[in-house]
Amino acid sequence: MAEATLLRDTNGFPYIQLGDNVLRFEEEEIDGHYVKKAENELRETPDVVDQAIEGIKDLIKGEEGLVVPLNDRAFLLKYLRPHKFYPTSAFRVMRKFYKFKLKYPKYSSSLLPVTVEKAYLDEIVYFFPKRTSAGARIMSINVGSRWNPKEVSLTILIKALLVALEIAMAEPRTQVGGVHILLDLNGLSLSHITQFTPGLAKMILWIVQDCVAVRLKGVYVINQLPIFKLVYRIFKPFLAEKLKNRLHFIGTDWDTLKIHIDEDCLPARLGGTLNSPDCPGHCLYQVVEHYTYRYEELVQYGYVTERAVTEEIH
Repeated sequence: MAEATLLRDTNGFPYIQLGDNVLRFEEEEIDGHYVKKAENELRETPDVVDQAIEGIKDLIKGEEGLVVPLNDRAFLLKYLRPHKFYPTSAFRVMRKFYKFKLKYPKYSSSLLPVTVEKAYLDEIVYFFPKRTSAGARIMSINVGSRWNPKEVSLTILIKALLVALEIAMAEPRTQVGGVHILLDLNGLSLSHITQFTPGLAKMILWIVQDCVAVRLKGVYVINQLPIFKLVYRIFKPFLAEKLKNRLHFIGTDWDTLKIHIDEDCLPARLGGTLNSPDCPGHCLYQVVEHYTYRYEELVQYGYVTERAVTEEIH
């Protein structure tokens, strides 16, 4: 199998050649079948989009102290698309995200690639190169043997996840197609489990369930051992019904995984036929790091008044 190669296109944007597939940040607007999918599933038509943009602008203007790029169409669309262009629903998530930033600066300040470099180099956060036939991204979070809490703190791990989710939120195709998340627990040990408290579990699930504008298609727990029951007990009380319905305990039952994710999108180690080498962490980090300027813009947004009352976590 061919090796992974980091390359740049004619505009200087990095991408990774992985056998027959390419992994890159896809910032171009939707076309082809994505347009039809967006219309059928998300109500995306010119009139609906225009009305939704004006609607969310009005809501933002009415929110004291919230500073976001009001006239940045791409910024607004990343909230509107996953919420089917209902301005109130999209704004609710936007508001909760920036309330999260206000309440938990430890996990949300300086969300720049350089602050989470080690998590990417160690391949704790990982993207597969090929989208599903429905257009969904596939992301893997490896919190077992690849995660050394002494080198990558839980704080850095959470920030790395937020950096990765921002990539998913910013890609128009992912806004339409959604995201599948593989939670790889191969090598999970007590040293990992003891990093989590009920309070942290509650906060992490608040982020995933309420604060991120992503069409979450499914979360798949793979390679888990019996010890996983200990960490699941910590998270279970805070799981909303919607996420419960999208949570699948796979273990090593790859046939079940392939019911949800196309076989040709999965590597052989997960029962798939993907014709690509694994993406080295240093290559993925260099792609993410190239877009630092985007993250530097994003960290400027949020609430700027002390009068903003932080959102309670339910």
